[in-house]
Amino acid sequence: MAPSHNHHHHKGKQSGVDPQLSFKASISSASPKDSTSLTSRLTDLSQRLAAFGRYEEAIEATRKAITIRRENVNEDAFMRELGANLHRPGIYLCRVCRGEDAVGADEEAVTVLRKAPHDQNDLLALSCALRNLSAHQRALGREEKAVDSDSEALKIPTVAEAIKNGREAVELRRQLLEKDPLDTKLYGNAPNLLATSLTRAGCHEEGVKIGTESANVIRKIAESNVSLLSGLIFIVHNVALNLWNLERFEDSPPFRLETVEVTRKILEQGATAKPSLELANYLSILSAALATLCRYEEALEKEEEAVAEYRAVARIDPTALPLLVTSLSSLSKRLSALNQYDKLVAAAEETVIIRRNLQGEQGAPALLAMDLAQLARVFHAAGKMTDAIAARQEEILLLRAVADGDLTSLASELYDLSLDLTDIADYKNATKTSGEAVSLHFELAKKDPTQIVWVGTALHRYAVNLASLERYEESVIAGKEAAEIFQLRIKEDPGHMPTLSMTLNNLGVHLSWLEQPKESIPYDREALDIRRKTAEADLTAAHMVAVSLSNLAFHLSEAEQYEEAVEARKEAVTLREEIAETDSSVLPCFARTIHRLTQNLAKLDRYDEAIYYGSMRVRVLKKLLKDNPSVIYQFADSLQ
Repeated sequence: MAPSHNHHHHKGKQSGVDPQLSFKASISSASPKDSTSLTSRLTDLSQRLAAFGRYEEAIEATRKAITIRRENVNEDAFMRELGANLHRPGIYLCRVCRGEDAVGADEEAVTVLRKAPHDQNDLLALSCALRNLSAHQRALGREEKAVDSDSEALKIPTVAEAIKNGREAVELRRQLLEKDPLDTKLYGNAPNLLATSLTRAGCHEEGVKIGTESANVIRKIAESNVSLLSGLIFIVHNVALNLWNLERFEDSPPFRLETVEVTRKILEQGATAKPSLELANYLSILSAALATLCRYEEALEKEEEAVAEYRAVARIDPTALPLLVTSLSSLSKRLSALNQYDKLVAAAEETVIIRRNLQGEQGAPALLAMDLAQLARVFHAAGKMTDAIAARQEEILLLRAVADGDLTSLASELYDLSLDLTDIADYKNATKTSGEAVSLHFELAKKDPTQIVWVGTALHRYAVNLASLERYEESVIAGKEAAEIFQLRIKEDPGHMPTLSMTLNNLGVHLSWLEQPKESIPYDREALDIRRKTAEADLTAAHMVAVSLSNLAFHLSEAEQYEEAVEARKEAVTLREEIAETDSSVLPCFARTIHRLTQNLAKLDRYDEAIYYGSMRVRVLKKLLKDNPSVIYQFADSLQ
């Protein structure tokens, strides 16, 4: 029997961005000359992606905007906008635990904003960048530098003056409210203005405090003056934003819920009941906040309400259809988290139907391609492989039409299609598709060397597909190229070690099928070494160590190196015996490993040991007989 063959599943960058944002349509086809418009859209896109917790994609969108702005830094307006854009990746990088990169982005933002023409907005932007830099420095334990950044922020005249005046105004309102707690004219808008200044200056803690105080006052006054309810929504929304910036995620949902409840209250007072885009928006934002806290059932309930509201609005105003698509995409995420595949398929299909009806919009084909990618993933998760492949193939046709030099999504989707084709045993088309993915990733890596890891990933899949067609010589060539790439990459990122071990494992298998067992052994040993290191940090990886030991023993036996084969198999038996104590699914592999060991021992005339392990195999097969009567023949063979 041949050794185990690992299959690698595509991990990392997915096919484009899910259809979260309606304005992404205009980005995909904007004129290169219209850099102001394009960078604004990219900035909006990054903010919206970040609101959904999709920070890696937000970083990518912001970097594209920064690249465009760098080309225009001679213009004063672009200088200040460049500084504003530079501070965003710092926030997002910190969210994905890349502290050093975050500080680097913040420092560049501060440097650029110091050079920008200084009006009030520029100074506020500089203050915000300094506050972000301070927070990220403090997170890395650089307290002295963080204090310096805070001090510089507070010395900025316009910001300091706005906050000082705001604090004085709030204190005056407090004194006046003591005389007449319900006089809204006395209360004024001072706390809101102060909270806004504090937020813009990055003083989120004080922003929460002032905003909460303001909300408490407005709630009391609104009991007799309902016209203030819309202002209350604005206040609690900003409090929730400040809490989010402080990563106080647990504290945010009550304020998000209040925006929903107050909006409903305002709608109930209307002369006629009608759907509300504002209510739908607040419901969707609340759903995202709940999902961040893994409160998936509640998040699903709110997103379903949001979808229903968006549908009702879209029936009256078709321009709301892109927002319905956004909400349906969020609904798909909620359903996926709860494994509700029937509803998930329905939501993804509805998204595609709506997008087809929006084909006249700018950039719609690119967005439809993204929706089809999501539908393909949903079909795959639901086990509907034929439907998944059909959706993926239609998506790839669209991507070829709109690629316009950007081949990243096309390469990624071709890779995923090859996985789907492999799942239905269409190895010929899987090989063709993965081969094209390799070629495209090579082209991308020529322009951006960091993309080389995707070349290795695609080559790994291509090698597996070639072997499925018994094209072993080509498979070995592709496998060796993939291994060389990952061997270089793990020096910088050890996270690629599991993929390298699978590639090496497969190389050993394919060389064995070419009747080159001696050439297999070095690859087996390297795969085993990697898996031993992985198992030190992850006890569940012990099974893969046993697989590598079995493969090594198999090839040592084929090379007639029986003594070493016995030692490898003994270790595999010991490991699988330990695993079988808590996981009975390994019993068949355990029995096979023992059987191979007894054969090796017999070849070496070590019959006493062979009998000992043969008895062990009988005991394992007895356990298997309870659930699988078909092993009776193996059982009888063992007794002989």
